[in-house]
This record gives sequence, C-alpha cells and structure tokens, in this order.
Amino acid sequence: MPNSPDIAIVVPCYNEQERLPIDEYSAFLGNHKEAKICFVNDASTDQTGQLLQSLQIEFPKQVYVLN
Repeated sequence: MPNSPDIAIVVPCYNEQERLPIDEYSAFLGNHKEAKICFVNDASTDQTGQLLQSLQIEFPKQVYVLN
C-alpha cells in the first residue's frame, strides 16, 4: 500500500521457547514489510534467545531483540 504507516509491535518474552509461534511471526513479517517487531527477552533461561536471534537473522530490518 502506498503511504501505509509503519507497524510497531513490542513482545515481552520470558522462557517462551515452547510457546513462541515463530512460523506465524515469519508469515506476518513476510506479508507486512512495513511491520517491525521488538522482542524484549527478559533473562530467559531456555532457548528463547536463540529462537529470537534466528528470526532477527531472517528479517534483519524488521526484527529487533532487546536482551
């Protein structure tokens, strides 16, 4: 869409390895190039950080991870 506004989403995360719908986030980001998601990883002790990092690598201009 021309002149569409950016979308900014903030997602708090703590030990979300089993609950993060990574495939759904990937599909959303692929379909909404104007969207930006900031995941706030609050000292997770599982593999949440690694999952978020892989999503950030796939969508470097759209995904931000704050640890």
